[in-house]
Amino acid sequence: MNAPWAPFQAPAVAPDPEAEKEQKDRFAEALLRTPTDPFRAALTVFGNDTATALRISNLWPYDLYVLQRQAELLEQFGPDEYLPTKQQVARRIYEVGENAADNKDKLAAFKLYAELRGFVPKGEGVTNNLTVNNNRVMIMKDFGTDEQWESAAVGQQTKLIEHSRD
Repeated sequence: MNAPWAPFQAPAVAPDPEAEKEQKDRFAEALLRTPTDPFRAALTVFGNDTATALRISNLWPYDLYVLQRQAELLEQFGPDEYLPTKQQVARRIYEVGENAADNKDKLAAFKLYAELRGFVPKGEGVTNNLTVNNNRVMIMKDFGTDEQWESAAVGQQTKLIEHSRD
């Protein structure tokens, strides 16, 4: 009999290989959905048994059977199958907004949520495809021959010099 102060020890039961294989299959799929959180993946398999989920989350991500099963699932369904849906992303954004401590972060999350859910009408935008093409012609004033222009320019320069001396 165990002493009352001794830590609890679960009875040593030989694991059922078929049950373990099925658990590893479910864990492999859950880990594809949450690759950065193996503990969450283990909780989907083991529910409220957090002690087992914690142990499994440290061991099974590196298990050869789990890695092989993940490769098979990715080959069979493709990587997009394990990305979150639009509704799941919206729920996560809403949860971030609900749990944000800062009002600025809360408003940013709710704005993103509203845009994702289509609550904010997207601006039609001003599409101005009107091309204004004013074909203007530059008109050159005729100053006559080169000699006439030169004499007019000398006269103008003379006046400017006289005016600047005054």
